Amino acid sequence: MIDSRAVTATPKVTRLSNYEPFPYSIDSVELTFELNPTKTIVTQVASYIRIDKDARSIELNGKNLKRISISVDGIEVDEERVLEIDEML
Repeated sequence: MIDSRAVTATPKVTRLSNYEPFPYSIDSVELTFELNPTKTIVTQVASYIRIDKDARSIELNGKNLKRISISVDGIEVDEERVLEIDEML
C-alpha cells in the first residue's frame, strides 16, 4: 500500500551548487547470482579508486542485504571499523 503522504509531499529541491563530487571512482563491479527455489544469493565484488586523497570513509547503500565481508586491498576490514545504519554501510 502506498503512503499518501509520500505521493502528495513537495519534493526537496537540490541545487547543482550543493553537490560535492564523489571522492571515489568505480573501477569495476562483478555480480554473481546463485538462483535457488527458496532464495537468491548475489555476490558483489567491486573495486573503487580514491580520487580525493583526504577521503577516509565510503558509504554504501542497499536494502535487505546481509553483509558477509568487506576487504580493502585484499585485507578483510575489522568489524569495529564498519558502521551499519539502516540501509547504509
